[in-house]
Amino acid sequence: MKKKKYLAFFLVAVSLMLLFTACNKGKYGEDTKTKSEEITRSLVQVLAEGDYAKAADDFPYTTRAKEEMDAQNLKILWEGLSEGKGEFREIAGLEDDSWDKELKITLVCSFEKGTAELVLAFDRTVKIKSIYTG
Repeated sequence: MKKKKYLAFFLVAVSLMLLFTACNKGKYGEDTKTKSEEITRSLVQVLAEGDYAKAADDFPYTTRAKEEMDAQNLKILWEGLSEGKGEFREIAGLEDDSWDKELKITLVCSFEKGTAELVLAFDRTVKIKSIYTG
């Protein structure tokens, strides 16, 4: 009788571990990371072109970020990032880092006279939560 009790307990514990593992696996899966990286690359290209209105209107932001990321604030952010570095050339590097409540994408932006880091944080629905310089 004791063996059956331990076996039942063991099976319940294993089932719970599998359930939680399956739930956590999908938080920031490859699809989410790929989509976040695509959005990040597109946004940087639009910012580099100076189309701040498009950057503010055509990308998925959380409600709070949408209020903060208007065209003027995005212009100030980009000009601060690129100040004294000349024209934007390319994205020289991209790194992602997932946390429990957000996925951070860190970009190394290459300019004529140097590099600078830009960080975008995404929520679980692949909406931009924040953008800041690294």
